[in-house]
Amino acid sequence: MDHCAPCHAREGSGKAEMSQGMSPEVPDLRATHIQELTDGELFYIIKNGVRFTAMPAWHMSDQRTWRLVALIRRLPKESPLGHADDGDQR
Repeated sequence: MDHCAPCHAREGSGKAEMSQGMSPEVPDLRATHIQELTDGELFYIIKNGVRFTAMPAWHMSDQRTWRLVALIRRLPKESPLGHADDGDQR
């Protein structure tokens, strides 16, 4: 969480103080279009970053990167879309 939460927020919403006003917007890691990426695509993004965005390449062990992929997969189950943290008061 020390690398991801400053921009993606602890629950993965992309609604962190640091990410406000970024263009392009920081994605919600729980969103369908992110969750539909393959594990390999997520691994690649973490390792290599995304050009022309604020997403940097993270230089860490492959084992740690795979653990982050597993964490991203768990986010929708732990903090579903529509949770009160994203401003939706349903």
